[in-house]
Amino acid sequence: MPLERRLALGVALILVGSVAFIAALSWFGVGFGPLVGGKTLWLVIISSATAVLGTQILYGSFFFCVLEYDAELVRRKPLPQPAA
Repeated sequence: MPLERRLALGVALILVGSVAFIAALSWFGVGFGPLVGGKTLWLVIISSATAVLGTQILYGSFFFCVLEYDAELVRRKPLPQPAA
């Protein structure tokens, strides 16, 4: 998978996490009272999991890009010729 697709996936997951977190702020609307039904907790778990996963994908994408770049430089290096 190319770097651009991995970055887009990471950003999309972070955005989904942010939207879920904003939806979880409905708890603020009821004055931080008791949580009924667990919907808010479910949204917080989903938002934090997707945000962390998106961040990991972003950092991992750059890390693998650096590894691939280094490996490509090693492959292009000419081999020394044996002395005759």
